[in-house]
Amino acid sequence: MDERDLVAVAGRWHQDIYLRGRLEAADEICAPGMVAHGSGVASDAPTGPAFVRADAAALREAFDVESISDDDIVVSGDRVVIRWTMRGRHVGPFLGASGSGRRVTVAGIDIFRMEGGRIAEFWGEFDLLDLAQQVGAVDAALMTV
Repeated sequence: MDERDLVAVAGRWHQDIYLRGRLEAADEICAPGMVAHGSGVASDAPTGPAFVRADAAALREAFDVESISDDDIVVSGDRVVIRWTMRGRHVGPFLGASGSGRRVTVAGIDIFRMEGGRIAEFWGEFDLLDLAQQVGAVDAALMTV
C-alpha cells in the first residue's frame, strides 16, 4: 500500500467509526487480532474489531460527537500517526458523571501499525483528566497542587 492508502484506512477509524457511528467499518479496517494500547485500554480489553466497536459505542453513548478533525498526519513505513481533536456534547454516563450537556473538546494522538492493508496494532493517548474535568467527573480544585 502506498502512503495515501495507509492514511485512508487509518482515517476511517475516526471518521467512519467514531464520528459517523459506522461500527461495522471496524471489521473492514482492523485485522482480526488487532491489539490496542493506551489511555483507557484495559488489560483485558477485547482484541480486533470487537475492541473498536465496544470503545466507539461507549464513547458515542457518552458524547454526541459533532466533529473529529485530523490535525496532523505523519506516515513512516507501516505506521500512521494522527493528531486529532474531537468536539461534542456530554450526553451520557462517563467516568461516573451523568450526561451534563456540556460542550467538550479533547485532543489526542493515535498511532496505527498497518499490516496487509488493515490496522494490526493501535496506540491511543488523550488527556483523560482534562476530559473528566470538562464533564464534571473530577473537580478542578482537587487538581491544584
